[in-house]
Amino acid sequence: MQETGFTVRQATISDARAIAQIHVQAWREAYRGILADSVIDRLDVADREERWQKILSDDAVSATAFVAEISDEFVGFIHCGPLRSPEAWGGGEVTAIYVLASAQRRGIGRSLTRAAAAFLQAAGMTRLTAWVLAENWPARQFYERLGGMVRDEKTVTLGQPMQEVAYFWEDIDGLGTY
Repeated sequence: MQETGFTVRQATISDARAIAQIHVQAWREAYRGILADSVIDRLDVADREERWQKILSDDAVSATAFVAEISDEFVGFIHCGPLRSPEAWGGGEVTAIYVLASAQRRGIGRSLTRAAAAFLQAAGMTRLTAWVLAENWPARQFYERLGGMVRDEKTVTLGQPMQEVAYFWEDIDGLGTY
């Protein structure tokens, strides 16, 4: 899908390296000061690339990733699929969404979210969940602008115990049009 100044398309296995690079850079941009420096400093593109190759080569059609590009440079991605944990509310889940700081505030995150919502709807899912670190206020504000409501919270360990909150959309029809 071509948007003004950027393109969003479904990812392929050949995109694994670019996704890994975005993943590492975006974590450094978003989580420095939230996560321990030791966690941030250990991030490794090669390790993430290996993970993304496995994810993108999975033949399961129930999950997918989309990438965003500006002038053939990767600037963001989203990964979505069925809800990973057994919460009663069911539906789909955004398991990762990252847009580089230099490309934010251009509608790229919204377009990635729309692509994920369309994919999940085509798979018969009508609800959506996205977990986010409670201290990641920019991401939380993004989900709130898209109409997400806090539904739950849990503790995760990312070098130290951290709180995550679940944003929930009862009906993803029209998600991203806010």
